[in-house]
Amino acid sequence: MFLLAGSFGIAGAASAPPNPPPAVCMDGKCVSTPGTSSAGDARVIKWHPGVYVNPGNQKCDAAATADNLSTIEQIGDNPNVQGIHIQWKWNCLEGATPGDYSAGFARIDAYLDRLAAHGKRLILGIWPMDYGNCDDNNSSGGVYSHPSAPEYVKAHGGGADGWISYCAPNRLYTAQMWNPQVMDRLIALSRAYAARYDSNPLVEMFSLHDESVGLLGNAADGFTWAAAVTQWRRYTAASVAAWSHTQVMSPINFYDSDATIRAEYSTNYGPGLIFGTCDTLLDSVRKVPGTLVFRGLNSQGAPQAGARDYRAVYKNWFTKIVGGQSLYQSQTPEQTWDYAYNTMHSTYIVWYRIHYNSGWPTLEWDKVWPFISAGNSPVYSTECPPGWTCNTQ
Repeated sequence: MFLLAGSFGIAGAASAPPNPPPAVCMDGKCVSTPGTSSAGDARVIKWHPGVYVNPGNQKCDAAATADNLSTIEQIGDNPNVQGIHIQWKWNCLEGATPGDYSAGFARIDAYLDRLAAHGKRLILGIWPMDYGNCDDNNSSGGVYSHPSAPEYVKAHGGGADGWISYCAPNRLYTAQMWNPQVMDRLIALSRAYAARYDSNPLVEMFSLHDESVGLLGNAADGFTWAAAVTQWRRYTAASVAAWSHTQVMSPINFYDSDATIRAEYSTNYGPGLIFGTCDTLLDSVRKVPGTLVFRGLNSQGAPQAGARDYRAVYKNWFTKIVGGQSLYQSQTPEQTWDYAYNTMHSTYIVWYRIHYNSGWPTLEWDKVWPFISAGNSPVYSTECPPGWTCNTQ
């Protein structure tokens, strides 16, 4: 294991933080936000902004692993790419029984060894849902599976008393993340991986999910937005507390309302937490509420009275570019980067090499890789965010 040492370079934060809350609170229970306390108790966060590449695989079989490792070799020692970002399916990180992380640990260790050979870093994430269609191709006798979930999770089945929501809106399967018992397991996973990797300087960030739409489920399975947001905030707070030296990324595409998104940005923030989205689209192509509200607008792109522009407050944003010319047709890699840089003021930009849903068009990596490998995709700022203490080594 790598340990954070006193000899690491520390970037000082601004002297006047932008009033981050001293704690993240839900249902009357609060978790202190490390880094907002006295100087002697401030936490130090790994901070290596820049360009990362996601190979596009969520699976952990031999083919996906070979593809991921070949992506690392393609990145190699290129100074314009900081590392890779992978969101593995839940059952790649936890085995068939609760708390069995042995295979997941071995997998991450192997990737870190390969990344260390090139001086690159890992953004680690989890994928507890699957895209697809509700048809006979994805079921056996009308009984749906869930290829992302551990066996013990799938054993609980679906329905109001289950742990899986089948044929959920926009998704074929999703874990019932609004269910406190399911969230207990995701929090346990986050804590276990933090205990092993938080002190490793090559693990840059823990990503909670792909996007906020993964929270959405069927009402018959107990889904409500209030329940989902409550559990999501619980997940976020527990992860921020566990990953005391590592950033935690909270993805927000949309919630039930602009007000809920604005509440996430204004009250569920502290050092170590970075917001972002996976839908990096020009406003003229598609209006993504999470990106608009972050800029002080409403979800229609109009100014919102009294709303803050959080680009100027937090000076930190995570952009995932899942689509280039092929996926969205009207966006080129250059236009997409321009949006990430000039509109969102991104500090982390992740480019996908292929798309994780094989039914969607292949991304034009033959155009994207020359663009980013030549240094044409810089981030807006590399300065330590206000109120943070950053480890830049």
